Amino acid sequence: MNRSDLEPRCREVRVTMDDGVSLAATLYLPEGVDGPQPCILEALPYRKDDLTSSSRPDYARLRDDHGYAVCRLDLRGTGSSGGDATDEYPPREQQDLREVLAWLAEQEWCDGNLGMYGTSYSGFNSLQMACERPEQLKAIIAIYGTDDRYTDDVHYRGGILKVLDLVDYCHYMTPMNALPPVPAVWGDGWRAEWLRRIDAFEPWALTWLREQLDGPYWRHGSVRPGYDRIACPTMIIAGWADGYRNNSFRLVEQLRANSVPHRLLAGPWAHAATETALPGPRIDSMPEMVAWWDRWLRGLDNGVDDG
Repeated sequence: MNRSDLEPRCREVRVTMDDGVSLAATLYLPEGVDGPQPCILEALPYRKDDLTSSSRPDYARLRDDHGYAVCRLDLRGTGSSGGDATDEYPPREQQDLREVLAWLAEQEWCDGNLGMYGTSYSGFNSLQMACERPEQLKAIIAIYGTDDRYTDDVHYRGGILKVLDLVDYCHYMTPMNALPPVPAVWGDGWRAEWLRRIDAFEPWALTWLREQLDGPYWRHGSVRPGYDRIACPTMIIAGWADGYRNNSFRLVEQLRANSVPHRLLAGPWAHAATETALPGPRIDSMPEMVAWWDRWLRGLDNGVDDG
């Protein structure tokens, strides 16, 4: 496999952070458009080039049908990015995302208007970055996200260890974080990086088990309390059968109370794409999301924020 096999008409880039670590990103850039365009970022630890490569058609659709630039980022220490995956949502991750947003805004093909979105993990870090208020971030869409890492996530519920979720998610992430970078993306030295990564990695669950009580560790990366930190327009997609449904509606209530432009799209779905989720009926959520981007990244008065 070579770089061109990963996705036709995409650009593989590396974005260097202030500590010298480079992060791997795939850019989906529209062609035949009039000048620079807004860019939408999704940042995940789930290996963009192989394990979650099924997301590529969605990014291509945003590019080809709607003229948006899209950046899919492998987070630090995951996939083909350098550095170490020390935990989920560590402080360094937010710093990386601030730097990536700034880098994207400076590119000649970007008009400086950035959005973030994603499902689950990337919905979480979209909310986290909204709290950080980087000047480039103009709107977000959080799909099946949470506002509280301790009380409404895969770790604890009311102080009780959620063994099923904890074991399932940890056993998913531990081998994933020990996989090598994709040779076609990393290039020479991928094997040495793989061995270094294995030696450096500690399963995230060990940290979670040490942090049994709510406190500063769990408050970091949680929107609650402190909803008033979010100022950018925020769209929430929630599923009645999803584990994050209660906090989604709680978050919408707080956005309304703080007069933040917001929209809620809710349906009967579990933790999966609205196009494929069970139970049905299913919908194509792309037009709804594009309407949100058009309103807040392009300034179109399309009525999506009315009512």
